[in-house]
Amino acid sequence: SALCAECHIVGHGLVVTLLQPPPEVVKLFDYVMLFHQGHVIYYGPVANALPFFEGLGYRCPAGMDPADFLQQVATPAGRKFYSKDPEEIPKTAEELAAAYKASPEFELMSAVPSDPSIQPANVLLRRFVKKHPYPLLHYMLHVLVRQYKLFYRNHSFIKARVIQISVMGVITGLLLLGLSKTAYQTRYGVMNNALTSMGYSGSATIPSVLSARKIVYKQLEAAFFPPLVYSFANCIVQIPLMAVELIIYC
Repeated sequence: SALCAECHIVGHGLVVTLLQPPPEVVKLFDYVMLFHQGHVIYYGPVANALPFFEGLGYRCPAGMDPADFLQQVATPAGRKFYSKDPEEIPKTAEELAAAYKASPEFELMSAVPSDPSIQPANVLLRRFVKKHPYPLLHYMLHVLVRQYKLFYRNHSFIKARVIQISVMGVITGLLLLGLSKTAYQTRYGVMNNALTSMGYSGSATIPSVLSARKIVYKQLEAAFFPPLVYSFANCIVQIPLMAVELIIYC
């Protein structure tokens, strides 16, 4: 179901081969292709497969798994599915392929690649539907919650930042303790060094940001959220930690 949702949202196609798939899995597919002895005997919507073979004279018994029926219909075991005179039913791979090419399903599936003006429904839909249909606040709240969980679940990193700023605060306080109030240049140098060290401490987040970049690019391409929302959320979630660091340092 996750792969099916991804295909519909992103607009990609997915080719899957399965051995004896259960009925609930078969229903998730949009299209099914059946091969027999090198011939395509059916390619079309999953919902049209059983009616197609029933029109040829193969009826799926009540209570039988449709996937098992489709796997057996072109084999010698398919004789038990005959619903009319065997002389009128295509049996060989060539006859089944010819029957498929004469069907409406073949015309439907061959129309898309042969006519460049015909595009998938999701491509046409994107032309008329706004890229981000929901209000900006809707995206902001959801991305904020996600980024908050991703950032603060790294407890080791948070503890290390708090310990680091505590040590820096103690060292800076000791350096300023014996200085005269008129030693402005020395005080400025100590504070500038402390602020520079705090800035460089944020570089520890660079590896995690780079590792998440590919995922974020895919999500932005799929229009999960606007880029501006992600940038703002990434900055806002760090404000609580920065406030704690400021309080400890001061």
